[in-house]
Amino acid sequence: PEVAVLLVDDATKWFDSLEYLSRLPEKLGGLMAHLAKGGQVDAALRLAKALFSVRAGSDGPGKRKKTTYSFPPDPRARFSAWEYHEMMRKDFVELVKTGEFKTFDLACDLLEETVELSKHRRSDKGPEDYSHIWYSKLEEDPRVHGNGVKETLVSAVREAAEQLCQADSRNVPGVVHRLQEKPWEIFHRIGLHVLR
Repeated sequence: PEVAVLLVDDATKWFDSLEYLSRLPEKLGGLMAHLAKGGQVDAALRLAKALFSVRAGSDGPGKRKKTTYSFPPDPRARFSAWEYHEMMRKDFVELVKTGEFKTFDLACDLLEETVELSKHRRSDKGPEDYSHIWYSKLEEDPRVHGNGVKETLVSAVREAAEQLCQADSRNVPGVVHRLQEKPWEIFHRIGLHVLR
């Protein structure tokens, strides 16, 4: 990990410079988990932030044709939604173990950004995000609700919250407080789920 940390800045530059990301995301996910296990938490978090960042889809706010009924925009990662889900499930969990609240905050920020990018109108400020429609049962695997980045991030935030609270019950107030500070209903629902 002490040697691998020297790759992080270059790795994020490679990731940002490439248009087609063949096996690179998977390898960077492995590097992130390796750094986390080796105690290089800040470097792992920098890499995770670049790796799991989201972008507006081609159908983002202001890019849609005006119709009476339409689906909300669909934010995307730089690689497939399946890879995104697998790396969150396998590699991000390692970062939660060592990065704890820093990792939880990153997951919450990524989900908040994704919800923002999936709004019908830029003027929507919350708390209504219609998550009761696109993620009706929090305890289910995100693939039950769809295979998108947004669903994967809901699952990641929920699992990170559960992981922190199971590790130490004194973490519950901090987790719930962070979730209540977010403007969207999905965070409030996750907070209630944690308390339950």
